[in-house]
Amino acid sequence: VFVIGGGQIYSQLLEKADELYLTLVEKNYDGDTLFPPYEHLLDAKFRMTNREVHDGYTFVDYERGEVSRRTSAFRTVVLAGLLAGTLDGIAASVKFIIATGRNPIRVFVFIASGVFGEDAFSAGNLVALWGVAFHYVIALGWALIFFLLYPRIKFLSRAKIISGVAYGFVVWVIMNSLVVPLSNTPPLPFDLGNAILAVIILMVCVGLPISLVVGRHFSRKASELP
Repeated sequence: VFVIGGGQIYSQLLEKADELYLTLVEKNYDGDTLFPPYEHLLDAKFRMTNREVHDGYTFVDYERGEVSRRTSAFRTVVLAGLLAGTLDGIAASVKFIIATGRNPIRVFVFIASGVFGEDAFSAGNLVALWGVAFHYVIALGWALIFFLLYPRIKFLSRAKIISGVAYGFVVWVIMNSLVVPLSNTPPLPFDLGNAILAVIILMVCVGLPISLVVGRHFSRKASELP
């Protein structure tokens, strides 16, 4: 919910706000309605998250401390998961087109079959939307797991690129030895070339972006410590 005035509403809701988006104008103007005093809240409850200086005015954003920490972690996991899911989806689609010349929507129909089984292949292309949803849920899950492990395993922060590549391999191992066999997807014959390519895709498109995004979050968090 965004509150955009007027003065009395600002006064009533200022103490309940989670975020402040302020425009500080470097000039005095006559008027009978002013934004209520807020400076006493900044050090105690809010911290600055953005500052943009322009000619004659400045944009300043603040977030409530506890909310800032939660939202920052949430945004990091979502960003890492969406980035990994998108890159992996694009790579898998391109790989499928090159290998078969067919519509890459079949990639996501196959993913949907993990839940719906063989019925997914006769349900029409709209079932691919479920496949896209499942695909991103899985990517977000891997991002969340890495986020939770990152502060507990020091090696992850010491070698972000190696950690990301290794995590991509771990994802491939677990997906192919546990997740896929337990799903309803039809069994596929093992092909060494496809397996190697799949590992490389997960290393580059899943493990690496997750490691870099999560690593950036914790690096920023460390820099804020006194």
